[in-house]
Amino acid sequence: MQTSRASYHSEEGTQTHGTILIVEDEELLRPLIESFLQEHGFTIYAAESSAKAFLLFLQHKEVLDAAIVDVDWPIADRIALIHAMRLLKPQMEFVCVADCFDATMKNHLQQEGVHLTLLRPYSPHDLLEAIHKACDKPRHENNLSS
Repeated sequence: MQTSRASYHSEEGTQTHGTILIVEDEELLRPLIESFLQEHGFTIYAAESSAKAFLLFLQHKEVLDAAIVDVDWPIADRIALIHAMRLLKPQMEFVCVADCFDATMKNHLQQEGVHLTLLRPYSPHDLLEAIHKACDKPRHENNLSS
């Protein structure tokens, strides 16, 4: 059974394509990603740290479709964040962003069921495509073992 992309209505009544949590510690980059995705119809929650991201996740987990997670630093902290969110919401999808994905990081991400990654620098089109893929995933599937 395939489920089409999530579509919600925001409090202002405009149609959105999903709700995304952004975890990005870069002060200049985070608001750019947030604005870009809002312009493309997404509802956004953004945090600069794993701790703040997890609090936002707990507050809004029922409406979150996906998360964009900068896994460059701190790596172990971000993997733990993904693990915790996955335990509480197994169908949550993740787009992980990094300057480099070495074999160890790829292995950790695969163990957490993360299959969507973006290597910096990425284009706005690449980001939007990855987010659409994350929000288009069937909600009943969760391949944690791959």
